[in-house]
Amino acid sequence: MALADFETATEVLIERFATQWATLHASDCPVAYPNVPFDPSSDYKENLHIGWCRFTINVGDAFPASTSGQQMRLRTVGEIVVQVFVESGTGDRVAAQIADDVFDALTYVVVSGVRLMASRVQPIGQDPGGWYQVNVTTPFLYDILVDMSSEASASFGGWQDPLNLGGTSGLYLWYDATNDKYRAKSGGAPTSESDGAEVAMGA
Repeated sequence: MALADFETATEVLIERFATQWATLHASDCPVAYPNVPFDPSSDYKENLHIGWCRFTINVGDAFPASTSGQQMRLRTVGEIVVQVFVESGTGDRVAAQIADDVFDALTYVVVSGVRLMASRVQPIGQDPGGWYQVNVTTPFLYDILVDMSSEASASFGGWQDPLNLGGTSGLYLWYDATNDKYRAKSGGAPTSESDGAEVAMGA
């Protein structure tokens, strides 16, 4: 699988869905995309639209997937959540049809290094705003390569300085000089040279 990064992943996921949606629902089901103004009270037109969707990308933690020499393949997982809304009291048929189209647009696709898995459909029900909601969630993953050789260049307190690669809980990578190993830890920062799991042998 080709490599990606967060910026690329975000762009290609939105572009993939928008392209498919233009074919499936060019004018009858508008979409609220991240950080794009959308107000269903004004942008949804009862006489023109069968419903509307909200598109959200949630990115989870990164973790080591494989190593080769001084390089680590770091895998990031996440999910796309498309919330489907139709007017309350109109039954679930139209919402199910829209959810099926979301499923078809995203399930089992590989685009620019981002792999999408099988979508799952979850009816949510009515909300106080007058909408009936169904969610379609699609897991995805992408990989980046990390050059581990740079980790041996700086020491801190007698052990190799950890590199925080981010994620919601943090991912730390460093070189365990005593045991000649690379190690990684998710969550809190490492507290000793040997804290964390071995991920590759040092050079």
